[in-house]
Amino acid sequence: MGGSTVTGGSSGGTTSSDGTTAAGGSTAGLPAAADLLATMKLVTAYEITLPLEDSSWVNKWTEATFYIGVMAAYLATNDSTYMADATTRATTNNWTLLGSPTRDPNSQCFGQVYEDIYLTNPVASNANEYASTKASIDLVKASPKPGIVQNVDDWWWCDSLFMAPGGFARMGKIMADTSYFSVLDTEWSATQKGLFDSKTGLFWRDSSFVNGTVYWARGNGWVIAGIVRVLQYLPATDASYNSYVTLLKTMAAALVPYQQSDGTWHSDITHPTTYNNPEVSGTGLISYAIAYGINQGLLDKASYQPVVVAAWNGMMKCVTAQGLVGYIQATGSAPAAATATETHDYGVGAFLLAASEIYNMVK
Repeated sequence: MGGSTVTGGSSGGTTSSDGTTAAGGSTAGLPAAADLLATMKLVTAYEITLPLEDSSWVNKWTEATFYIGVMAAYLATNDSTYMADATTRATTNNWTLLGSPTRDPNSQCFGQVYEDIYLTNPVASNANEYASTKASIDLVKASPKPGIVQNVDDWWWCDSLFMAPGGFARMGKIMADTSYFSVLDTEWSATQKGLFDSKTGLFWRDSSFVNGTVYWARGNGWVIAGIVRVLQYLPATDASYNSYVTLLKTMAAALVPYQQSDGTWHSDITHPTTYNNPEVSGTGLISYAIAYGINQGLLDKASYQPVVVAAWNGMMKCVTAQGLVGYIQATGSAPAAATATETHDYGVGAFLLAASEIYNMVK
């Protein structure tokens, strides 16, 4: 399972040009639950058949993001196929993290998959499922390094706010230990202080972009989706809970004006014609968070559901009849172009995250 630039078939999927579905079960322009399930199954099955594009990426954030999406699909649909897929990969990984124990957020990312699986059956006999993840998170908890000094501080670039915090929130739930939430809050607030541009409501990718005019779609997608991964398990009584909610609202409002006529966010958010093509990984992460905000009553449905509808329709135009999800920008640290047949596992994971929350909207 991997991803690369692949020659795909014609554009396909299950959503028609007007945003309804052949099954006729749409809700305010959204596809029926059955059509969403069919789409999720199609793209998951296709992605799993692809060869690894880089053997060094096994058990890293790239593959982890795909399986985070697979588990989100399971939690939304209760379809056992997704659980089987995620459990097979977790077992192959021996429920461990790359380089465990590790402080690296990219390597900690797969822990969220293990934790999500464990939390479906949280019994003592399954503690091995999160043991490696806990050992790595505990390294950070014992000696946090908050800040944005590159390759020194823990969460120094915006992507890390998706890779690691969701694991801390889940570990706090698993261990019933609020110290995990406290460290999460400390680390997150330092990254936000350094990389959040209050003038635009968007995040710079890292310190080298601060005070510049480049705001990366996938980078901001990582952040707003990371907020969701935190809010799913952070207690509402946590001192920082409302600050995460406020940030979700702020970013959603800031991002909406830059959604393009094709329904997607282009790679360079505020300069969308620089790379004038759809970009699915950023769009998937952003629409996932907005859909979650609607579902949880945090974002106004009347205002934001049309945004989700447009994003979904835009992403579906990037899915081939065979299940290839195209227009996914390659790994990098800044905006770049993507092609119709360029696919990568983390982008498919972002697509599945969006689909799972939209499924929750219509089921």
